[in-house]
Amino acid sequence: MASDLKAIFFDIDGVLVDSEDAQIVAFQKLFEKHGFPNVSKQHLASFFGMTSSQIIRKVAGEQPEEKMKKMLQDIHTLSIDVIPLMKPSSVQSIIPSLAQKYSIGVVTNRTKTASMIIGHFNLSSHVSCIVTPWDGKPKPAPDMLLAALQKVGAKPGEAIYFGDTAVDAEAGRAAGVRTVLVGPQTPASFFEKEISLKNQSH
Repeated sequence: MASDLKAIFFDIDGVLVDSEDAQIVAFQKLFEKHGFPNVSKQHLASFFGMTSSQIIRKVAGEQPEEKMKKMLQDIHTLSIDVIPLMKPSSVQSIIPSLAQKYSIGVVTNRTKTASMIIGHFNLSSHVSCIVTPWDGKPKPAPDMLLAALQKVGAKPGEAIYFGDTAVDAEAGRAAGVRTVLVGPQTPASFFEKEISLKNQSH
């Protein structure tokens, strides 16, 4: 039996922001710089939801430790550079009102750039916690969702998570948190409907 809804968690990429084109630009520049030119948009898009190090390994294979370190530093810089290219998704318009009723959390496989993106879109004051792989194993492991629950003082049945990939769905299942997959074009009304259904299910 579910409990009253206390917390709403969001992924960043593909949920709070439309970042696909921006991230493709960043990774294409990264791979070109490090000797892997002409990596297609479709190829890169198939890896979204993974961590930067996982994407690098998928495209470039295992790299010596020093080169991997340099590539991670470079993608961090490039990811900051492309933040202005990101677009807000429709759900951003209802975050302020949702934050008056529920704890809002961000659960993302991003690390350093997560708080920068939330700040860029003026959402920081509405967000109770930002959980990244620094807080636990990255998705699809449940660790980050469990950490978010702990940070806001909610049980799995008292939360809903909006993600956009199978990685998010798997993490949600493992954490026991209802997970709904959406996209950057999903209307805000869909989120409101899902939140209302979650509230009615207790």
